[in-house]
Amino acid sequence: MEEVNARSSNNKVLFRFGILEPKSYDLVDVVVRSRLFGILQCGLVFVATHLSSVPNPQVRNPSQREVLVWKAEQNNFGTATVRESGLYHLCFRKLKGASSTVTLFYSFDFISTGARSLTLIPNVAATVSKDAPTIPAYTQMAVTTANGQATKMGVMEFDLVGVSRSIIRGNTRVKLVLTVDSVTDGKQVDIALALLPNRLRYPVTWETMDSYATGGYRDHVIDNAVTEIGSHVAFDITEIFENTLNGKTETIAFSIHAHENGDAVIFGVHHVADDYFPQIIVEGALNLISAWRDCV
Repeated sequence: MEEVNARSSNNKVLFRFGILEPKSYDLVDVVVRSRLFGILQCGLVFVATHLSSVPNPQVRNPSQREVLVWKAEQNNFGTATVRESGLYHLCFRKLKGASSTVTLFYSFDFISTGARSLTLIPNVAATVSKDAPTIPAYTQMAVTTANGQATKMGVMEFDLVGVSRSIIRGNTRVKLVLTVDSVTDGKQVDIALALLPNRLRYPVTWETMDSYATGGYRDHVIDNAVTEIGSHVAFDITEIFENTLNGKTETIAFSIHAHENGDAVIFGVHHVADDYFPQIIVEGALNLISAWRDCV
C-alpha cells in the first residue's frame, strides 16, 4: 500500500468479500464502519489506516459511520470515498438458517490520491496469448511468464486526444493504477510495466504485436512492483506522460507482464466496478497560498 501524504484528499476504500463454497442458504450481512464504538454481535476485523485530514462537507464525521453495507449476500464489492484516520471495522454477521460454519474471504484496500485533475480509462485492456495468437481476450489482462519468457501479457491503450499539456505543473504526479484479481501460485506477483514504442495495431493480438510479444518487450520495461491479490499497484509515469503530451502521439499504450515466472490476472474494464479498472490518474497538490492571493 502506498504511503499516504499531505496531498491525499480523495481517497477511496475498496472492499470485496465472498463465502467460499457456499450453500444456497448461506448468507451474511456485512458492514464496514469507521471508528465504531460499542460492541456488535458479529465477527470483527480491524484495519488501521492513516489518511490525511482534509475538510469535506460531503463526508460525515468518522464516529460510527457506516462506509459500506450489504444485507443477505454471498459475495459483493463496493467503493466509498473516505478521509478519516484511524480504525476501520469489518463486521460479518451470519444469518439464521445458514450453515453452522461458513468460510469467508475479503479484500480491504484504499487508493490514496491527491486532488484529481484528470482520470483516464483505457480504450482497450486485453490479454494477448502465445497459445491463441490471433484471438485477444478483452475481459481481463492475464500475465504469464514461464522459463523467463512471457506467454501471456496484458495490453492497454489510453486516448490522449483533448488532453492539454497545461495539465502538467511542477507539483503534478501521474500514476498508472492496476488491481490484481487473482494469483495462481502464492499470494504475490511481481508486475512489470513496459511502454509500447508504437501505436497499437488492431485487432490487438499476439500475432499483430509481432517481435514485441516474443521478447522485444524486455527492452521497453520501465518499472516493476510486487503486489498481492486484491491490491492496487501504482506506477509513477509522470515523465512518460509529459513527454507523450509534448509529442504528436494521440495515444499512450503499455503492456504488463509477470516480471519473474508467475501467473496472475489483472482487472480489465469489464465485470467489475470502475474503481478497479486500469486508470491513469493525474493529481497535484493545491497551492493554498496562491489560491488565497488570487481571492484578495
